[in-house]
Amino acid sequence: GDEGAEALFLALSDKETNLTYLNLRNNGIDAAGYQQLPMALEPGNRIRYLGLAENSPFDVSLAEDIVSSLRHNPKLRLLDFGDIKFNRKTLTVLVEAAQSLRTGINFSSRRSGSSPAANMGNLLFQQWTGTKVTFP
Repeated sequence: GDEGAEALFLALSDKETNLTYLNLRNNGIDAAGYQQLPMALEPGNRIRYLGLAENSPFDVSLAEDIVSSLRHNPKLRLLDFGDIKFNRKTLTVLVEAAQSLRTGINFSSRRSGSSPAANMGNLLFQQWTGTKVTFP
């Protein structure tokens, strides 16, 4: 839930944390739980994969904060937002950022029948970068 996510994101912001892989898929995280996420993505942490699939969507202002943090974090390789139903504005911010970042951002569904937003996110990412994207 939110309290656990906030505590984990706060712990990730500690430069002494050696955690490199964190999967919080389907943990009931919503807007309140995401508040510490931008700080967790700041330079100095060692996280390479952060899975947030199947949690609640967040708003565009938090997406902009996350993108700002990602621009300064070369270690994070994959941020998994699969099965999160973002609104068009938030999705656009994330997809446009993915174009210029070294971090892969996954919007795909692992369930049968991807959501239209996930399909649009991956399609836009592929069009803008000229790269066919596959995620584990």
